[in-house]
Amino acid sequence: MGIDIGSTAVKAVVADENGNVKARVRIPHQLRVASPDRLEHDADEAWRRGPLAALDQLAPAAAKAVAVSAMVPSLTAVDSDGRPVTPDCCTATAGAGYPGQEPDRRGQQCRGLVSRLGGSRCGIG
Repeated sequence: MGIDIGSTAVKAVVADENGNVKARVRIPHQLRVASPDRLEHDADEAWRRGPLAALDQLAPAAAKAVAVSAMVPSLTAVDSDGRPVTPDCCTATAGAGYPGQEPDRRGQQCRGLVSRLGGSRCGIG
C-alpha cells in the first residue's frame, strides 16, 4: 500500500506482490491561500481525516507493507491529544517570503521552531 499526503489531496494505492494496482483512491482537501506569500491547510483534514478516509475506502486489512510520503516540510501545533490546533506551517511558503524578501512573523516563527527541533530548512530560504 502506498499513501501520499499531497498539497491538494491524499492519494492511496494498493498493489499486489507483482506491482499490479488493485485499488486506488483520491481524497481531496482544501489548499487555502492565507496571503499572497503563504499557503495553509486544515492540518486535521489533510493529515488525519484524509488518510483515514483513504484507508476506509481501500480496506487494506491484508496489507503487508505500507509506504507513506507527504507534502513539502509542514508542521502544526497540536494539543495534548495530538489534535492540530493551528493550520499547518511551512507548507511550501509559510510566510517565508520570496528570495530577497524577509519572512513575515509566522515565517520567522516557523524558522525558529524548525531550528529548535534540529531541522535545517523548512522550505524557506
